[in-house]
Amino acid sequence: MAFHFKPFNWAGSVEKRERNLPHWDQAGCTYFVTWRLADSVDAVTLQAWKHERDEFFLHHPKPWDESIEKSYHDRFTRRMERWLDSGHGSCVLRDRRCRDSVIECLNHFAGIRYELAAWVIMPNHVHVLVCPCPGWQLVRILHTWKFFTASKINELLGLRGMFWMDESFDHIVRDKSSLERFAKYICNNPIKACLSDDEYSLWDGLGTLDGMADRMVYVGILFNPRAGSPFHVLLCQPQNPRRRHLDVLL
Repeated sequence: MAFHFKPFNWAGSVEKRERNLPHWDQAGCTYFVTWRLADSVDAVTLQAWKHERDEFFLHHPKPWDESIEKSYHDRFTRRMERWLDSGHGSCVLRDRRCRDSVIECLNHFAGIRYELAAWVIMPNHVHVLVCPCPGWQLVRILHTWKFFTASKINELLGLRGMFWMDESFDHIVRDKSSLERFAKYICNNPIKACLSDDEYSLWDGLGTLDGMADRMVYVGILFNPRAGSPFHVLLCQPQNPRRRHLDVLL
């Protein structure tokens, strides 16, 4: 089924919610969503980050301009991404059975309650590009995903207690270029984290990789020392021939 993208309407109505993280909701929009395992960040580190972020908010009250928002994401969002990609915590989603439970849940109401554009299930977190259908809010969709996958995986592994971190990160996709950027990020994520093929699951519903096939160069097989297994590497040729490095793509 084709994905129907609707950009963010700057003049439209927006519902804003604040918990530990800011959340914006607008009907018909697409979201880039990330949620992670509860043990992927230890309590001491999380508290230190929260204190640092509170200080940032104190010195940079909203509304933010584009430069301050970029500074926030460079300082906090990117750091969280690097931390997760380093493989902290139990990383139970390396188990294919656990990832299959997440895939089953994502697909269950696809095309009914929401449209999916792309997703990747990493060892300790999940990224999804999703657009809720009319009458469905993102917060309700996320609750359903996390509740049912937590119950099923805990039962599968004989675990109890909190499985997912309660709050998720979500970002409204503002325009077509942002959609492409987030889709590339999803497709890039496993290779950036040096994962072997059996450590993640990826679905690209936008054909992001197909559109880049003419710019890809096969480098060879590298060895993942953590997983003890090889993985294939494709590199994307840079648009600027003067650049001395290549952008990594799965």
